[in-house]
Amino acid sequence: MTINFNKGCAPFVFKCSHDKDSKVFYTMAYRPYSWQADKSYVKNIDIVIPSVSNGMAYVVDSGGVSGSTEPAWIAQENEVTTDNEVIFKAVEYDFLLNYNDAITVSNWSGETGVSFDNEKILSGCVTTARLVSVPDIKKTTIVNHITVIRNNGSIEEFDRSIILKIKQT
Repeated sequence: MTINFNKGCAPFVFKCSHDKDSKVFYTMAYRPYSWQADKSYVKNIDIVIPSVSNGMAYVVDSGGVSGSTEPAWIAQENEVTTDNEVIFKAVEYDFLLNYNDAITVSNWSGETGVSFDNEKILSGCVTTARLVSVPDIKKTTIVNHITVIRNNGSIEEFDRSIILKIKQT
């Protein structure tokens, strides 16, 4: 599961199902990934940014495989850019991290009985962890705490949470 965070959510809560006996990776994307060549993109799931900031992010409006060179992005909200099989729709860039900001610390935590492993920071803008145990209850909250270094050198901290509804199997 990947959750993208825009600036307006503090704290963001996402309800999802989780089997208490499974080992599931959770990913918090605080800024979209940069566009990639020859990559398979999924409609309404993937969001990308151009290699050079133009003030927009691009949601996949029609999935497929991207081309071998980055497209000429149309930087007008709700307009589309076609890239080989993929159609990207422009949306205002409103994510917690700006282009050159980077996550330097990421910690995942939860209520008593919740534990994680394989905690990582990916590309300086995405964190991930594998949830390995949850208590025998109906719901619990997990939290991702991050430290960010802004492009101007300032340091900020943020918490984002997810409420998990636990399926008993």
